[in-house]
Amino acid sequence: MAKKESYEEMLQKLQGVLGELENGELSLEESMKSYEEGVKIVNKLYKTLNTLEGKISIIKEEKCVNCGACMSACPFGAISDKSLIVPVAKRLARGRKMYAVVAPAITGQFGAKIGYGQIKNAIKKLGFIDMVEAACGADGVTVHESNEFVERMEKGENYMTNSCCPGFLNYIEKMFPDQKDKISGTVSPMVATGRYIKKNDPDSKVVFIGPCTAKKSEAVRDGIKGAVDYVLTFEELIALFEAFDIDPAECENEVVDDASIFGRGFGTAGGLTAAIENYIKEAGVDVEFKSVKVSGGIEIKKTMNMAKVGRLSGNFIEGMMCEGGCINGAGVIAPPMRAKAAFTKINNGTTIKAVLKNRTLEEFEDVNLERMPSEDE
Repeated sequence: MAKKESYEEMLQKLQGVLGELENGELSLEESMKSYEEGVKIVNKLYKTLNTLEGKISIIKEEKCVNCGACMSACPFGAISDKSLIVPVAKRLARGRKMYAVVAPAITGQFGAKIGYGQIKNAIKKLGFIDMVEAACGADGVTVHESNEFVERMEKGENYMTNSCCPGFLNYIEKMFPDQKDKISGTVSPMVATGRYIKKNDPDSKVVFIGPCTAKKSEAVRDGIKGAVDYVLTFEELIALFEAFDIDPAECENEVVDDASIFGRGFGTAGGLTAAIENYIKEAGVDVEFKSVKVSGGIEIKKTMNMAKVGRLSGNFIEGMMCEGGCINGAGVIAPPMRAKAAFTKINNGTTIKAVLKNRTLEEFEDVNLERMPSEDE
């Protein structure tokens, strides 16, 4: 069987034919044969190009939800998000007042032996005033979103979705715009925690550190911007640790109990559902809560199509664009299966075993947890 010519070999062959035709030394008959051969090569080249074009992935801005899946999928590492590590590093070096808000998924990134206390002290060594768990805001979000769900069901709505995953929120707005009124009006734990910090310290700057690249677009979204000033991924946090020569394993440990086990559970798929179920039970709320838990683009598309035609098997959708939840985000540093084991072990160590047992909830009573509509909503 003859070896199939590559695109480069065919192109070189075509250049040879063109050279023969241009030098004018061929007879009319030979010129016609060369011309016919050239046409055949050109047709093969077009066919090859069409085949190659079908294998090329093109990011369409009008459909991009900023989930970061393309970054994880690209075999060449040619796609990256906009990094804010330089301005953050400069502010830290100048001793500016900055707080770090860490996503619940952070505990799985350094292994099962490094807990919140060591991570907190490592972050403070960078120059941050303090580290606050976004899971603390997640407890506040749970209460607010649960009450919003009850109100919507009482009004006769057939379902509601979560709003804590910006990739999922963007997906609904772009791909199912006629369903965007079903998105919860509650802010994400990142925004809730940022607003909580600035309520107590208005002059401070807040840096969110998590596994999600979509949080960078969420932080500057209309109706939300101002709560968080910078967003870094776990990869960027590691880069800062290395730059400042800080090893979390060598840092002193301490008890960190900012959040309940359910608030911390937001880092994995199904965590939000478990938190709402816990709140409904503990608060004695009389409502039927049937959650449809989905993660990953394929499952989300299928579920949203079912919701659109009125065939959803529940009345609440917990959607996470990354399969398995935040622990599988584009900005993680540990494989999701290994990270989940450490994540579960460390988070189970919290002393707050129910959402309503978190005493910090009282401080969220005068924090605005509403997500204001953007200009195009």
